[in-house]
Amino acid sequence: MKIVFISVMCFILSGCASVGHMLQKDNTAIWDFPCTRYKNYAVEITSEPSGAKIEINQGYVGETPLRYTFNGSVGLAAYTTIRALPISAGQNTQTKIFRGNEIIPARIYFDMNLRTEQPTLNLNINNQ
Repeated sequence: MKIVFISVMCFILSGCASVGHMLQKDNTAIWDFPCTRYKNYAVEITSEPSGAKIEINQGYVGETPLRYTFNGSVGLAAYTTIRALPISAGQNTQTKIFRGNEIIPARIYFDMNLRTEQPTLNLNINNQ
C-alpha cells in the first residue's frame, strides 16, 4: 500500500514531467502530461470584421488580424481564455476556452456578428 501511495504522490508532484506526449507537427506545442508546453508557438487570430480587440487570459494583446506567440506551460487544471471584444454596436463578445490538456489551434476565427443567446427564465409564483 505504501509503494502505491508513494508512486501516486511522485506522479502528482512531478508537475510537467515527461509522462506522455502529443506533438504538433512543428513540435512547438507539446502535450506533456499533465501540462501543455509551448515554445514560440504562433497562433493567428482573425475576426469578421477585422479590428476586434483581443484579450488572452484577461490581458489585452492587440487587434485582429493578430499573430500571437505562446511560450511556457499550461497545467492540466488551468485554462487559456481568448476573448474577442466588439468594436461597434450590434456585435457581441466572443470567447474561446482551451483546457490545459488541449493544444490551442494555430488559427482562431471569431465572427463578431454572431448573437449570443441569453437564457430565458419564466418564473411563476403562486400560479400568477
